[in-house]
Amino acid sequence: MPLRGSYAMDRSFDDSTNRDTFMKAFGTGSLQETQNQLRHEFNEFVHQWQQTKSVWKDEPARQFEEQCLADLAPTLNRVSGAIQSLVEAVHQADRLLDDPDEMVH
Repeated sequence: MPLRGSYAMDRSFDDSTNRDTFMKAFGTGSLQETQNQLRHEFNEFVHQWQQTKSVWKDEPARQFEEQCLADLAPTLNRVSGAIQSLVEAVHQADRLLDDPDEMVH
């Protein structure tokens, strides 16, 4: 039975063929490391911004925070959620490649 979808190959894949002949599991470690690094860097930024705000208390500071920083945390949360969704999808794809009978039609 040939592989379909994003894992399709030019050659057919049958029960007697080892999956490793065609494709290795996709490592998600670097994705998770990136997600952790984003969280760490953002937390460091928040800490530094709080220190800056304690001395920069004028109207331009307020405008900067409102116009440039207000959407930063929600955007980073969405990016983090998207990375997590990708990691979960990759793990699911790897499980399906290991056991194609697990696929639900």
